[in-house]
Amino acid sequence: MRQFSLGLVTSKELTIPLCSYVYGCNITDVSAFPKYLDLFRTRIGHYTDATDITLIYDNGSVSKKNLLELKSREPQYHYVCAFSLSCYKELLDIPVDDYKTVSICGDKDILCYRTTEDIWGEKNECGSKPLSFALLYVH
Repeated sequence: MRQFSLGLVTSKELTIPLCSYVYGCNITDVSAFPKYLDLFRTRIGHYTDATDITLIYDNGSVSKKNLLELKSREPQYHYVCAFSLSCYKELLDIPVDDYKTVSICGDKDILCYRTTEDIWGEKNECGSKPLSFALLYVH
């Protein structure tokens, strides 16, 4: 069976595809991310303001190099990425009572814990959900 991976950008309102990138399963997400980011900047950058865009990606694309690339080039996008909690095991010990209810999209409430953590030498806002195995890194 032939497999492939897909990078996809959709609009928030209509969830229609705006930009996509298909790559072979022999290419890791972490190595495909910079190429997709360049393609994304070229395709989407002409149509909208960067302040209207939030990139969301999982821990397969996260690396120090990719985060530096994302932060160092214009335009600057907001982003949320997932880290494995194995990097921040102390978050697993936080009691659920310390979590706060956060409203997302105006109609859904989730429990969330927000903190500031040192990630690769830089303080960043982070959060997690109860029983979650990912740490969200928010910029």
